[in-house]
Amino acid sequence: MSKQNVAMTTFYYGEISPGLYGRGNFTAYRNGAMKMCNMNVVTTGGIERRCGTLFVSLLESKSKVISFEYSSDKKFILVFGDRIIDVYENGRVKVARLVSPYQVEDLDNLRWSQKGNKMFIVHPDIEPRILSYSPMYENWQILVWEYAVNQNYGYSCQPFEHFDDMHGITLRPSGVSGNITLTANKSLFDDSLDFGALYNLNGGEVKITKVNSATVAEAVVTSKLSGTGADANWQEQVFSKRRGFPRSIAFYQNRLVIGGTRSLPSRLWFSCIGKMLDFSLGTGLDDEAIEF
Repeated sequence: MSKQNVAMTTFYYGEISPGLYGRGNFTAYRNGAMKMCNMNVVTTGGIERRCGTLFVSLLESKSKVISFEYSSDKKFILVFGDRIIDVYENGRVKVARLVSPYQVEDLDNLRWSQKGNKMFIVHPDIEPRILSYSPMYENWQILVWEYAVNQNYGYSCQPFEHFDDMHGITLRPSGVSGNITLTANKSLFDDSLDFGALYNLNGGEVKITKVNSATVAEAVVTSKLSGTGADANWQEQVFSKRRGFPRSIAFYQNRLVIGGTRSLPSRLWFSCIGKMLDFSLGTGLDDEAIEF
């Protein structure tokens, strides 16, 4: 058989598997290559040489590099290091340095998901953060999540739960509004865990301002209580120092989805549609939050 020269006008299928060698009846064989070294396939089917690398900066410690694409002409590289985040624009120029809550040993457990100009970041042992970019002022900041607040009653729209290990413990408030004292019938409060914590009881919500002992704490009422009786079915924050924080995160159908805390490893929480930090279950309407 005489040798033939065949014109290849597209390499759309890239480098094909050896299992397809000689299979001229397959489209992939007719539009692929045996070997493509340092080449990229472009969307039109042609190929181009893979670009080289560019030295940008020396890293100060073990780091995690994450891309942040705001628009087609605004692309950034985020370099998470030891308690710092360096921001590089177009992969070359450092435009910002932020103080970060993450140490080197935390980087392997970071998970994140970006929507618009915000990146939502979670770690199982650290309070979740939002890294945001303001294109108008070319400004970057990293802040703790601020959950939505019910406009009518003032309670926080974050997940709450009455955990099994708290059965048998009751909470009795000294009042229904303003500054009150909470008294537990058994040891409960810990200053390192409970300062600033929220509790739901007697149809309302309180925020711990001071821990006096294992059974007594001072609090401010953020959503009016219905009475001062002892409540055995009170609830605490699902995401807290005591219970852990989400270890996974994603966006799905305009909802923020988080899941897998230390105390509830198999639980998923879907935010309200279009309200990324509103996890109020409501009455089960289509656009309200979901807990699964």
